[in-house]
Amino acid sequence: MPTSRPTLSALALLAALTGPAAATDFRLDNAVVIGSGKQIAITRLPLVTAGGATVHVDVTLTLTAGTGTNLSLVPGSLKTTPSVPLEAGALSPGRYRVHGASPVLVMRLIGPTLGADNRPMWSLIGESVGQQMNFYAGRIAGHPLQARLQKAGITWAGQAFGSTSRNTSFDGWYFDERQLVAIQPLGRGVALTSWSYKGVDSKAPLRTVTLLPCDASCT
Repeated sequence: MPTSRPTLSALALLAALTGPAAATDFRLDNAVVIGSGKQIAITRLPLVTAGGATVHVDVTLTLTAGTGTNLSLVPGSLKTTPSVPLEAGALSPGRYRVHGASPVLVMRLIGPTLGADNRPMWSLIGESVGQQMNFYAGRIAGHPLQARLQKAGITWAGQAFGSTSRNTSFDGWYFDERQLVAIQPLGRGVALTSWSYKGVDSKAPLRTVTLLPCDASCT
């Protein structure tokens, strides 16, 4: 994703403001950057401290239009919070392609952030299809979809469960709005499973789509 000069200026300001250990460097290309409206959200931005340690932060900032083609950072809009730690063997944020899809379909996995009840939350967003899925990790008790999962008889919490945002399709697979879905690591990739059919949730996964890390085929 190309980065505008105002965004780079804002990130330079971020490096100057981050404390208590001031950041001396950062790597925007290793973070996930999403823009919506006038706000830019950056997930898991690596910051290198003066002592050489690398810490990850989540960043939000808001831009405003100026004169001509100039953009400015809205004062006070730059916010940084520590990123949710990744567990060993956990999902990895980044760009993924749907295995076997033609043309290539790219999905962006963002997270983890803190969702409901401070649960790790992941978002899977289509770059060329209008689809967003939000997943919550952890045990079923207290899960935002607990009632739905228990009604379907699902007892295994080894996946992060969530739902779709709208009707759409890719790889010959049609997603209904609010379809029950789940994700889990699969080697270097991600397994996306469907647990619903025609509005009825199932006790077992009905189909799995494999997402592979983006390579030269991704645009």
